[in-house]
Amino acid sequence: MYRSILDKNQKQHPVKAVLEMDPSNEIKRTIEKSRHSKALYLATIVQLNGAHESMKQLLMTPVSKECGIIQLEVSRNASGFNAFNPKYVLTLVLIDAGGSTTRQDLMVAKKKLVNRTSNYILSTDIKNPRSKGPAYFGKLRSSTTKKDEYFLFGPGENPARVKVGQEARKTFLMTKFEDANIEGIGKFKKTRCFLPYFSSEQNIKNYSGVEDPHDLGISKAVHALKNKRPKWSKSKNKYVFKFGARVKDASCKNTQLIEDFRYDPDTMDTEENAEEVSLTKDNIVFQFGKYDKNTFSLDVQAPFSIYQAFGLSLAI
Repeated sequence: MYRSILDKNQKQHPVKAVLEMDPSNEIKRTIEKSRHSKALYLATIVQLNGAHESMKQLLMTPVSKECGIIQLEVSRNASGFNAFNPKYVLTLVLIDAGGSTTRQDLMVAKKKLVNRTSNYILSTDIKNPRSKGPAYFGKLRSSTTKKDEYFLFGPGENPARVKVGQEARKTFLMTKFEDANIEGIGKFKKTRCFLPYFSSEQNIKNYSGVEDPHDLGISKAVHALKNKRPKWSKSKNKYVFKFGARVKDASCKNTQLIEDFRYDPDTMDTEENAEEVSLTKDNIVFQFGKYDKNTFSLDVQAPFSIYQAFGLSLAI
């Protein structure tokens, strides 16, 4: 199924030729169009592999609702030279009509050594991730002041140290973790996640994060997400999460997030937005869980981008 889709889309959008002719305009139009069809979205990701700047636009822009759930994997490589500094590879999983699976590596994360806080470089250079060059996407960094608080940054310099001619980095995600005790459940890892607001009408080039990372924690112009609570199982006589076949091993990292608050600019100044309103629809938009010793399944849909989902999985 996907092979025929890719062949069809290659005829419609010959990416290599487009890159040579007009990378700035044609690629942007191709990416924008791909957001409205899951098949075309996946095909475009495959076609643009290696075109770093175009991949940034595609993977850093939130997935559209039309694309539904995107299935990914995060694999941990701790062998050889990576024994003391594991490398995490994000892979796109394509399953055809016959059940055959094809995987394509999209991004890599590597923890920087000798840092005061947890600090990961994210890059499309799978073999040699660096914090410079066109393959560099950004970094995930834990807070210097608060425990269990993380920020996902895009490329660019620290705003406090930016020089003339340099671009300041933007923040694409803020997440907080805390241990909570819930009656009837016991100890529970509470996760809160905040993403910059993005509407389906927005053009992808207008989505560039926020300048001050702490704005995500206090502004209502965000997508806010929280843990889904476990449900009571009569057969097992305990509270459980239902992850399906994508998650097979028990782990403290197994996480499901649902929407908690959705920003609506049309009612921002009215009483409807005076307080956060919990959404009634129990819609899982992020699922991360252990499949085996070194593999984790990552399923994501709107309002996340693939870049944001990968960053959050590293923080968890």
